[in-house]
Amino acid sequence: ATAVEAVTTKSEDASQAVVQMKQKINRLADEAAAHQARRLVALEPHRLPNYRIETDVLQNLKRIFYFAKRMARAAIPAMELREDD
Repeated sequence: ATAVEAVTTKSEDASQAVVQMKQKINRLADEAAAHQARRLVALEPHRLPNYRIETDVLQNLKRIFYFAKRMARAAIPAMELREDD
């Protein structure tokens, strides 16, 4: 929603908020990857199909963030948006 707000209102604050979500997104992705690793070694009958679904979901969420960040940057083209790395 923040990326859409950045585009529709040309809000520098909303744009900056989206770009600065990178650290949080990376932390959540790392947690999800650890969960996936545990899923692979679990003694569950459906672990491989579940792993595939979770992997697809994680990749799609990463893509969504990538495009949200691009939208936020495009909303304020002259503004130098900082990423906290």
